[in-house]
Amino acid sequence: MTAKKKVTMVTPRPLELDLGRCPDVEAVEKDRHLIEAALAADRIIVTYDKALKEALEACPGGPWLLEEIRWIDPCADGRKAIESL
Repeated sequence: MTAKKKVTMVTPRPLELDLGRCPDVEAVEKDRHLIEAALAADRIIVTYDKALKEALEACPGGPWLLEEIRWIDPCADGRKAIESL
């Protein structure tokens, strides 16, 4: 894929988020790299896992991230959401 220029390398910046006031720090830390990569690239995350999104809703600054990133759940959003990529 890299040889065909289908992969874009990005250098994500560390996420500035007050985790001290997050109720589910483990969920955010586990998938923090997804948020950082999405913000550095196309601002899209495709995942079945809702734990990160739910954890961010309760974190200070989390709702801003939810607005900045397009979240796609292949099961809930269907085939058209995937094809729109």
